[in-house]
Amino acid sequence: MRRTVTWVIVFSFFILLLCGCGMAESFERKTFVDKEIDDALARWQELAELNIEWIGENGWVHIDQSPVQERTTGMTYFRQSAWYAIEDGRITKGFSITSDPFSGQEAQIFVLDRDGYRADLVELRNNGRSSAQYAIPVKVNWDVLTISPTAQDLAVIESFKPGITNILIDEPENYNGAIKFTIEYSGEPTVGKMQFFYPNRDMSGRIETYAYDLKTGNQVAIEESYVYKNGSVEKLVAMTTTVEKFEKVPDDVWERLTRLEEEIAYYRKIFDK
Repeated sequence: MRRTVTWVIVFSFFILLLCGCGMAESFERKTFVDKEIDDALARWQELAELNIEWIGENGWVHIDQSPVQERTTGMTYFRQSAWYAIEDGRITKGFSITSDPFSGQEAQIFVLDRDGYRADLVELRNNGRSSAQYAIPVKVNWDVLTISPTAQDLAVIESFKPGITNILIDEPENYNGAIKFTIEYSGEPTVGKMQFFYPNRDMSGRIETYAYDLKTGNQVAIEESYVYKNGSVEKLVAMTTTVEKFEKVPDDVWERLTRLEEEIAYYRKIFDK
């Protein structure tokens, strides 16, 4: 009987030792991955700061983001084209147009006038005094951080950091002269970023890639894919981005901005702004 008890104790100790080693190895692996993610985000922060500095030079900036996607994805990524005037790191006026990539129909036209009032003219045209609160003219104080695609990407990624399982970096020599970040998410569709982007519950993860120019920090391209439970990967959308600086805007852009400023002035009177 004593020998049996002794063997039970030895066996239990052996099992606990194995579990302890497994837990230690798992902890070390998680610590290593967490450090890789933090290092990648720190590199991203450097690019965001570079981009803010580059965009922040006085003049005009044009940002165009154009998606390439199939109609069958179940989601539509809109095209966005924006022009902003920048003075001493502040956005003094401009506009951003969001449109359907298939029909070309304008879904939103955000205008920022020279007095610092911002409004969505599409919503105001359609609903007047009954417009949603976000569209009504409101005084804002925008800096370059507000419009930098690189800085905005980083802010979104950091907000969903708990759902990230890995971030890989491809340096310029491997990716057409741009640095590329590949972010992998996993988990249930109702948790973290998954609850916003999963169209059905057959998916176990999500992969996003972001590419940036090293000289300016400008966003160059984005790709998003879903990972299914059977291991297959489906590309959802590819987005190309162009960011350009100008001393002055083209005449047709200036004319449109003038018309949009006249329109927002009309709505400011309606809402007593």
